[in-house]
Order: sequence, then structure tokens, then C-alpha cells
Amino acid sequence: PQEVEGRDTTATQSSTHAAKVKLSPNRSALVEVLEPSRWAIEITSAPCYTGACARALLQDVSDGSLRWQFEAMQDSSSSWFRDEITLDPGHYRVQLLISETVQDDSAAALSLVDLDHPAPISTRDMPLDSTLVLGMTGLGGNVDSLRTFTINRPVSLLLRALGELTARDTRDAAMLISIDADSTIWQQTRQQGWPAGGIESNWRTETLVYLQPGKYALRFSTDASHDAEDSRGLSADLTRDWGVSMYTVFPSDRDAITVHREP
Repeated sequence: PQEVEGRDTTATQSSTHAAKVKLSPNRSALVEVLEPSRWAIEITSAPCYTGACARALLQDVSDGSLRWQFEAMQDSSSSWFRDEITLDPGHYRVQLLISETVQDDSAAALSLVDLDHPAPISTRDMPLDSTLVLGMTGLGGNVDSLRTFTINRPVSLLLRALGELTARDTRDAAMLISIDADSTIWQQTRQQGWPAGGIESNWRTETLVYLQPGKYALRFSTDASHDAEDSRGLSADLTRDWGVSMYTVFPSDRDAITVHREP
């Protein structure tokens, strides 16, 4: 991505085209592209004192592939960044994550601007409550919760997890396992997420995975140090989210998944 020296960090930097998506920090959105088109991706970051100040990505929902990603590092000479990408028709997930070391993220944002078709586009926040297919939340301490499910056709799924992750170790966290391959497909990490509030180790993660037909297990493990019964500064709503939830991207994909009953 191109770094632009000395630019204002307000939203007025973006193109005046109507085909525009603006994303706030630590959010993701689903964008539908109707025709092949060129897109400008503009990121407003903020200074931070260590590591990556901002991370952004764009994924193709049809196969889970990463089409574009970017990190704004602490030693960057600019707080505004611009890149261009050509996208084919389809659905894309866009996400912006802001580091916990950023002092003020109120001005941070990501904008997508369609350079070829200045007309409104279809976009919505992710996930939709109606697409929830599996949830293990409100978990207590010393719990190892596991649910299995079968995928009958290729599908993209959104995983959202809230647990305790420090800079040094993982205490309460989620993982996705392929039972057929006897391997871990995804494991919750700090790099994929953002602070959930309360104490520093409260951490929320969101990721998109693309699964082939087969049998899988979603797992969330907690230790005795921190759990939903000891929120340590989390709001009541977030305390109930302690654990992991799995969503389809589209309501029509719910029939691709069979969740097995608990033993």
C-alpha cells in the first residue's frame, strides 16, 4: 500500500463516489460486488508505541481466500494509507483491527471506494444473529467444551470468540479441529482480534474459515484464572459471550451444516 505523507486524517480524504463503504475499528462487513471493478482501499490509522497500529484484510467469501491485507507499523511516517485492488463479482469480508497500544482510535477507519461504478452497493455488518448455528458461551472455569458438526458441501463460516489471551500465553480460548484429518484448522490468537474491555487480557477474535465437506469439532477450553463467572470489568452482555460462536455468512447456508447432539 502507498503511504501518503502529511495528509489530513479525516474522512474527507475519500473519493466522492457514492459507492463507498466506511468501516469503524474492530468491525467486519460483508460487501457485495456486482461487476468487475477497481476499488480504492483507504485506511486512517493512529500512532501507537509498539507493533502494528492497524491491521486490515479483505477475504473472498466464496473460498475463504485472502485477497488483500495490510499492517500499519509503529515506525510508519504516515497515518493515512491508500491502495487499489481489482475485484470480480462476488461477496467479500472486510475487517479493520486497531492495536490495543493505540491511545485514541476514534479517528481510525477503513473506506472502500468503487472507482468504476459510482452507485450504491450492498453491504452489511457481520455476523447476522439469524445465521448462528452453534454457540458455546457463558462458560465457567476449568471447562473443556466441545461440539461436533458435519459439513455436507463447501461453506464459509464466521467464528467469534471471547476469552483470555495474554501477550505470553493462551488461557481461555477456542480452536477448530478437523476430525477426519485429526488436525487443528484454526486456533484463537491475539493477532486475530482486539481488546474486549475490562482487564487487558479480555480478548475478542473474529475469523472467516472455508470448510470442505467432512466432520469437525469446535472446542473452547478455560482454566481457573478467569471465566464468565468472574468478568473482571466486562459488561454483562460480553460476559454472556465468554466462549465461542459459529455463524454462516448467509442464512441459506444453514442447511450445509448438521450440528450433532451433545453426548
